[in-house]
Amino acid sequence: MARIPNAADYGLRLIESEFRPEKRSGGIRNALLANMQDNSRIQMVREEFNGDTLNTALWTVAGDTGTTSLAIPAEGSVIAGNGITGTTATDNNEAISIYGSAQWSGDLNCGMLFTAKFDVVTDFFWEAGFTDPLSDYTLPAFNDPDTPSITNGAVTVAVLAQDTSQTYTTAQLLCDGDATYTTSKSAPTAVWGPTAATYFTVIIQCIGDTVVGGIFDANLSRVARFSKVSGFEGGTLVQPWFIVGNRTTSAIVPVIRRIWVWGDKN
Repeated sequence: MARIPNAADYGLRLIESEFRPEKRSGGIRNALLANMQDNSRIQMVREEFNGDTLNTALWTVAGDTGTTSLAIPAEGSVIAGNGITGTTATDNNEAISIYGSAQWSGDLNCGMLFTAKFDVVTDFFWEAGFTDPLSDYTLPAFNDPDTPSITNGAVTVAVLAQDTSQTYTTAQLLCDGDATYTTSKSAPTAVWGPTAATYFTVIIQCIGDTVVGGIFDANLSRVARFSKVSGFEGGTLVQPWFIVGNRTTSAIVPVIRRIWVWGDKN
């Protein structure tokens, strides 16, 4: 008897196929999402940031003093199409973030797709992925990507992170698994960092205590993979999470085109 696909199957399908089925069917919205919505086993938030205002029932934003928090801009202004944008302050180490509810878990195969771009890609840091609740949403979950540690309240984290002020300046997977697994870092299969003013997409798929993912360019071609076995506590409830901040007095302006989050219902 055929097995009903679960949430991990969909995330892995996107990562391994480089979106080929979705490209043939007219974009990443179509075949994958149609199948997911027909599957009563899976729940999904598909946020494209359309409309006039951010859906605050799903998303919370935060920012340091002097920053402009992420929001849907006025019609006809800075974003062609859809998305949210904001800006860090011109003081150094100032950040803006967005996060959802801590209702997802690796044991229920939570996954996340994130599409964004940055106006500049120097003297800055960012994280995108899953974390349990933080103490301060204007700080990254991890203190130092070179020697990862957490003092910001979280105990279970899986994020793709980059900090150009560190020794390792390109993106890598950072994980923490509560008391079960120590903090870890895993370099992608290819050295990668975003290109200024160019969209990229990241997929993070949790399968129990394992994390896998892929990085895709503006044409949805995969440029790198990353994975960590036994690095994430799948039984802990986590939230989708993104933060970006500057490391000098130059502001960073991100545009987030979409955030999708999925997982099994039971």
